[in-house]
Amino acid sequence: MGRAKQPQRKKKIRLEKDTRINLLMDIQARLQGRGPGLERWMKIHNLKEAAKTLNYLTEHGITAYDVLVEKSEKAAADFETLSTSIKQMEHRMEQIAALKTHIINYAKTRNTYAAYQKKKAAEKPAFRAAHETDLLLHEAAKRAFDAQGVKKLPTVKRLQAEYSDLLGKKKAAYEEYKRLRQENQEFQAVKSNVDSLLNIQKEEHQEKEKNQEQSR
Repeated sequence: MGRAKQPQRKKKIRLEKDTRINLLMDIQARLQGRGPGLERWMKIHNLKEAAKTLNYLTEHGITAYDVLVEKSEKAAADFETLSTSIKQMEHRMEQIAALKTHIINYAKTRNTYAAYQKKKAAEKPAFRAAHETDLLLHEAAKRAFDAQGVKKLPTVKRLQAEYSDLLGKKKAAYEEYKRLRQENQEFQAVKSNVDSLLNIQKEEHQEKEKNQEQSR
């Protein structure tokens, strides 16, 4: 007799879990459901805040967590880039304002300083005492030029033109700055809310698995 046929074992089909998290469905389920997770989340975020988060995700068409992360990181980067650019403009404007003052002081006190340099060593203390303010202003101007690496003094007119150009660019950038600041704040708040919810879900899942293992 031949061997009896062994019943074929059914192949187990493993379904890969979709790693994308549908945030809209997830949050809606949370708000409509009950349970310790929702209660814990609501202690941190009230219903109004939860609805605001849901509406924001809906308006921006964000249904996957990785998209939320990407958009929040871009919002932060764009805001930081523009903030840095504005700070650089402000720093240069401060340099220009100081440089203008030093150039004017330098020109006004040049003759006094030249006369001081021509004095004999014995005569210098008395001359300096009589012209202390002018000499200090002239020396401060020279130090400022050296600190900024200025070899040839620019004209005040040229500096004023550069200052006006920077001021115009700064004013033009300010509206975009306000928009990016608000956008960044909103994205970071929404992501923080979502992270809080997902973290609670993760803790619940881990606690459930732990309880199942202990009951075996």
